[in-house]
Amino acid sequence: MTSNNSFSQVHLLVCVHGMWGEPGHVSRLAEVVKETHPEPEDGVELDVLVAETNRDENTYDGVDWGAERVIEEIKARIASIEGSAPSSSAAKRRKVTRFSIFGYSLGGLVSRYTVGILYATKFFDTVKPINFATIATPHIGLTRYRGSFLSGLTHTLGPRLLSRTGKQFYAKDNDDWGDGKRKPLVEAMSEKGSVFFEGLSQFKHILFVGNAIDDLTVPFVTACVEPYDPFTGHAESGIDIEPDERYAPIIKSFRYPDVPPTRPPKKGYVARLKDWWNAPSALPPFLQMRFPLNIVGLPLRL
Repeated sequence: MTSNNSFSQVHLLVCVHGMWGEPGHVSRLAEVVKETHPEPEDGVELDVLVAETNRDENTYDGVDWGAERVIEEIKARIASIEGSAPSSSAAKRRKVTRFSIFGYSLGGLVSRYTVGILYATKFFDTVKPINFATIATPHIGLTRYRGSFLSGLTHTLGPRLLSRTGKQFYAKDNDDWGDGKRKPLVEAMSEKGSVFFEGLSQFKHILFVGNAIDDLTVPFVTACVEPYDPFTGHAESGIDIEPDERYAPIIKSFRYPDVPPTRPPKKGYVARLKDWWNAPSALPPFLQMRFPLNIVGLPLRL
């Protein structure tokens, strides 16, 4: 890729929202990025595109259809950038020379598919891929935990209630992904040699962000593509967490103690039943009632 001083370089950043989402869900991120980089750096201007065509019910259509829509938005934005006349006689024409993309939840899978299309169409032959980032994206699908009633229920209902996207989330889609071998899309997108894998590998920086605990929808292992969850049983494992100095909710590093702590004695059946009974209700506050009406909320605690 050769430099050209006859035009003004533009770095295009694309932001893609998640399931049931709308552009407003990532617009604040776009605003912060533009506030952080208001002026061109090293002669490169930042332009931010918040994808709009996958909003609301369109998120049911599937990762691939969503990516096709994002591709059309990218093409339109590039045409607008490069086709606009200079603001003055001294100004240069603008040209997109760098590309980054961010996806939240479903938007991360849409972003990966988008990158695969761009790679297959030789987009990166003339545009340099810089940053690829996702937050809480089920990169290896929505995993099922053995012995979990909630996990089993969502795996049964999810593919039915979330239409085509739900089938892809739970790796139950039967389209001809993977050279006609009928593999789930999330598996086909993860195979070395695929346009999705090769396209992703072109980026200078790749960042997967996930929640360490309490994310019942997109657990750590699938959000960060890890073989095991180091935060399971964190309250008893003695894991030592080092938070980020600038923003404490971000984990900078962690390590296990050399000697595991002594586990507290296991509670008896009555004590565990009492804890379960006294657990906070999953119902919204206006539906929380005293006994016996609170019995309505019991199934939601399972």
